[in-house]
Amino acid sequence: KEIYLRKIALTVFACVPIVMSGAARLASQPQNGDESVVLVGAGDIANCEMLGGARATAALLDKIEGTIFTLGDHAYPRGTAKELKDCYEPTWGRHKARTRPTLGNHDLTTDRGGPYFEYFGDNAGPSGRGYYSYDLGAWHIISLNGTAVVDARSPQAAWRLASAGARRWQ
Repeated sequence: KEIYLRKIALTVFACVPIVMSGAARLASQPQNGDESVVLVGAGDIANCEMLGGARATAALLDKIEGTIFTLGDHAYPRGTAKELKDCYEPTWGRHKARTRPTLGNHDLTTDRGGPYFEYFGDNAGPSGRGYYSYDLGAWHIISLNGTAVVDARSPQAAWRLASAGARRWQ
């Protein structure tokens, strides 16, 4: 239970900047030096057995500028290279250059996420790790591997604490 709760706490902490950045953009008026950004996304994207939802949401993305985040499970049912090519690529794939993916359990089903890391390349962070961060405007976005077992001694927790300490929060 303790490991599970820590994993939830880290996941919630990582989601706060995403939620807040959208709220800040909606609530604020543009000002000099305003670093507003658009961050839009979803998870459970391309079910190869029924692609209607993936096609519809990809069409919405065609009309929205900004950075796209994903919350895992890019191609169902197993996250294979073929499923990414046949199901994700024809829908959300056209937005790949501006997508910052997050690893999901279905992405790990095949070769421990090999096809996911190969498909998304550098945008998915270091290969095999499943967690990374990036800056977007004035925001620091953190993408965590929610499928990993995390405790105080885990590599992901150590990385997260080190990156928070190294960053100057204002």
